[in-house]
Amino acid sequence: MGASGATTEVLAQAAGSASSRLARLEATTTDVDQRATVGRSIDQEMARATSQFDSDRRVNQPQAQAIEKQLQVLKSTGNAVAAQQAGLHAMERQSSTASHLLQSFLRRQQDASERGQTGQADARVFTLATPPERASSLHPIFLLPVREMPI
Repeated sequence: MGASGATTEVLAQAAGSASSRLARLEATTTDVDQRATVGRSIDQEMARATSQFDSDRRVNQPQAQAIEKQLQVLKSTGNAVAAQQAGLHAMERQSSTASHLLQSFLRRQQDASERGQTGQADARVFTLATPPERASSLHPIFLLPVREMPI
């Protein structure tokens, strides 16, 4: 319970103690002046408790509003930090994946160089090609599209 709850308890206690004093006084005396004095005392005590309650409320209300504003700022900052951390974690995963891929490529390159397979072909050209003496392509008539013939 906050400060307003505590103040409400004080107000209830003041009312309770004043009422019990009035009941005791009524039981012991019948003097009208004394009853009036007790009544005024009770009224003064109730007014003091009410005034204290209002004063506490006026002091605590701006503080509560300031705390709520700070809470909103902290929540929004927390959300921004959480979003940044999520982005950071995604970037870390991408970096880790790229690092593993690079290590794999480097391992392959090292294995290939150890085996002597650095991408050099074993084929060699001994002589340049010469044009053929006779054409070896099909006669152009054989390249015409064939139509379906009725049977």
